[in-house]
Amino acid sequence: MLRRVFLPALLALTLQGQSSGPSYSAAGLVNGATYLPGPLAPNTWATLYGSNLAWNTAVAGPADMTGNQWPIKIAGAGVQVLFAGGTPAHLSFVSPTQINFLTPASRAPGLTTMTLIRDGVAGPSIPVTFTDTAPGLFQNNSMAAAAHADGSLISVDAPARPGEIVVLYGTGLGQTVVPLDSQSDGRLVPVASDPATLRIQLFADLAVTLNESALDPQRILWAGLTPGFAGLYQINLKLPDTLEANPSIRIRIAGQNSAEGIKLAVRP
Repeated sequence: MLRRVFLPALLALTLQGQSSGPSYSAAGLVNGATYLPGPLAPNTWATLYGSNLAWNTAVAGPADMTGNQWPIKIAGAGVQVLFAGGTPAHLSFVSPTQINFLTPASRAPGLTTMTLIRDGVAGPSIPVTFTDTAPGLFQNNSMAAAAHADGSLISVDAPARPGEIVVLYGTGLGQTVVPLDSQSDGRLVPVASDPATLRIQLFADLAVTLNESALDPQRILWAGLTPGFAGLYQINLKLPDTLEANPSIRIRIAGQNSAEGIKLAVRP
């Protein structure tokens, strides 16, 4: 009688353990700036949504970083994100339903797989397509994250003006003139870096549209990695002298577009 009671109980505990493993799908893997699924690029911030991804919520802090590099594990969280071949992503935030991470800077274009592991329990292996670029503009309530030339933030209360030089912030703009390698994975760009080495390789292919009208390429002054950060790109742009209020803004590079519906705070 004891055995007949014990075995169903043991089976129930086993099934419960299996069902509590990390659960997610390819549809829950999105660009960290656009929040949309699709291909990823090297050195791109991404987000994975699911359930049972971590035991708790944790944000990477200075104690987790080694050599100015985002960690592959956050202390106490027990979470790791691995791409095929065992290449780790670098984490900034983990929670039971969301993981924010930076893709490997040296990842080559093509189809691969990704797996989340929580304290030795692996979730499903999902397909991931890497492309040269996966552009996304960071945003806040559908307003582009941008700055004036003096570094102050652009907002509805502090808008840009026509003819002004502004700085747009995004992710997924691909390789730089001096290519990123495995030593660059998750690492903050040194503040004293030579700007010429940080410019994106495909600068000549970069296009910016305002209200769906392409700007003169000469107005794109520079685009590349932002010193002091990891995976953060900036585009230095001179706005047209005549401009409507709060135009929609998109970027395009290597056949990939940033998300629709984002506006730049501008006051004519």
